[in-house]
Amino acid sequence: MNKNTDTVLFLTACVNPKGMSFTKLTNPKERAKQYVDAIKYYIINTNYNILLVENTGYSFEKDFKHEVMQGRIELLTFHGNEYDRLFGKGYGEGLIVTYAIQHSTLLVNANKIIKITGRHIITNFKIIDKVIKITSRKPFIHFNLAYPGDRQTACSDMFIGTTNFFKKYLFKYLPKINDSRNYYFEDALYDAAKLAIIEKNYHFSILPFNLQQQGLSGTTGEKLLTFSLYSQFKHFVKFILSLIIGYKL
Repeated sequence: MNKNTDTVLFLTACVNPKGMSFTKLTNPKERAKQYVDAIKYYIINTNYNILLVENTGYSFEKDFKHEVMQGRIELLTFHGNEYDRLFGKGYGEGLIVTYAIQHSTLLVNANKIIKITGRHIITNFKIIDKVIKITSRKPFIHFNLAYPGDRQTACSDMFIGTTNFFKKYLFKYLPKINDSRNYYFEDALYDAAKLAIIEKNYHFSILPFNLQQQGLSGTTGEKLLTFSLYSQFKHFVKFILSLIIGYKL
């Protein structure tokens, strides 16, 4: 097993969406290849143990036999994509997180979880991770914010929290996800963070940078956004301010 067992890099996966609403990228072979590419990237570019949980019964064991034997990777799969499509893909994401909390052996001893959408390669992961390590105050929650319409919510492509945050707070909100009622995974994450801040004085900050991602959006099928140096600088200033004066959710 990798020496750094305190932190687990948690990748969520859905190889065969089976007609999921609001999902343009549906080809299982294409999706599986993207997951493999992303896992390989994080194996090379991080020193963390990696947990991948897939919810359509697809196994990646053949692609990572050596890493599984070493204990570097834990691969879990289950049949968790047979629910009413009205609940949306966010509900499926919630089921994956729930399954991970209930079944992962890597999470038993971990104190910190970095959750990333499994097909996405975050090319500025190293610098984000390094800055978070230096600035984070325990207990912590980190994610970027989104502003759909006139409300504030979370971005869930990548978020970081203590294992206790996942098990005690996020776990509580996941069953409420229902895209047809406009309550998304991002809302569950946001509300869980608000409760953790109120009840246990969790420290929240946005991530130090926007995510520079390779890959295609599962929702639109289009290339993921990239950000200019100027926009990254502005975001970093917001991050510093969130550390100094706090960020109200």
